[in-house]
Amino acid sequence: MASEKVDVDELREKNVYQSEVLVDKDLMSDAFHGEDREHEMGVWEATKNYPMACVWAFIFCFAIVCIFHSTSQPQL
Repeated sequence: MASEKVDVDELREKNVYQSEVLVDKDLMSDAFHGEDREHEMGVWEATKNYPMACVWAFIFCFAIVCIFHSTSQPQL
């Protein structure tokens, strides 16, 4: 990260959304730690923590496979 201090007003002038959050070191630190934690998760742990995301991904991928399978069959 840059060592220079960023001003909220400077960010607002540049139309940066959520500029108050970007200059809050505690919130940014928590966000980085949370992101690191999610990246360190294994597949099984992620499945247990986010079951609906896994169900959504399965259904979406299954639907795509079904659509392409049905369109690739020869017509009789």
